Amino acid sequence: MKVQSPHKIRHYKSLANYYKNLPIRQRRVKASVHLESGDDVHFWKTIFKHYFPKDNFHFITYSRSHSGNNATGSAQCLAYKDYLSKEFVVCIDSDYKYISGYPNIDINHFIFQTYTYSFENHNCYSAGLSDVCKASTGYDNNYYNFENFFVDYSNIIFDLFAWHIALYRRNHKAFPIKSFLEVITLQSGSNDIYNESKEFLYTINIKVQNKIRKLRKDYPSINIHKEKEHLYSLGIHDDNVYLFVRGHNIHALCVSIGRDVCKWILNEEKGKSYNSPDKISKLYNERRTFKSKIRNNILFEEYPEIQKIGEDMNYYKSLFNK
Repeated sequence: MKVQSPHKIRHYKSLANYYKNLPIRQRRVKASVHLESGDDVHFWKTIFKHYFPKDNFHFITYSRSHSGNNATGSAQCLAYKDYLSKEFVVCIDSDYKYISGYPNIDINHFIFQTYTYSFENHNCYSAGLSDVCKASTGYDNNYYNFENFFVDYSNIIFDLFAWHIALYRRNHKAFPIKSFLEVITLQSGSNDIYNESKEFLYTINIKVQNKIRKLRKDYPSINIHKEKEHLYSLGIHDDNVYLFVRGHNIHALCVSIGRDVCKWILNEEKGKSYNSPDKISKLYNERRTFKSKIRNNILFEEYPEIQKIGEDMNYYKSLFNK
């Protein structure tokens, strides 16, 4: 275990005390919340507002490292882990920490986490994506089934994900995340949505099966069934593994499909209004991009991972009543 230098300890302890005492100096602030970066603000601010509708929190998107630079990211948040309290908490993307069972990454140590790979996976929760289309276009999505797509996609990639995690936990270089993502990432063709993205899924399936065959040959001692049992125990299974794949990549795939679905919806509505130029003009003038609306796709209490955040929030709330 690496021993921290006295300078580093003093630095983070001093900053933590500053953030911890902020609610005393600014009584309108309930607590300080250190995030990984500015990109995380909307998600976590929405979460806190849902559970603390009458309270204000001070969100920190970066802080000084012990070397004096402005620093962001999970490591910077966790540099404060020994000095946190209910007045100063951190929020991080789980990445693979939840899967790997990192110690003391929990609300008992004043650390909130996404439980999914990142906050972006929550934004891509499939049951809400048709509502994102409606928010973008003003019309119902009666054409594309996002839930079926992500179930099919998850079923295809689950075994390879298990291989990736099994090797990641033993040797990061054996089958690194970059190599895993190269297999499962592919932009969906715009015309493929009319055929339920079958071409996309077919291509991904071939790539996945080819890679699995190679891994079985290269690593015959790996007990993949044991690894899958571990994932099942964490609620990660064949239908929802897309929530645990690197969020940036899932978000890019989701936006690619969603953008094309919105075009499909608008084209259908345009066809219905072909003899009314004013309706067509209004149709396009009032639309919003799928990408701009997807960040509001947070379905509280709807699935286990967002429920776990809710449980952490409710526990955190209880600390203020003691």
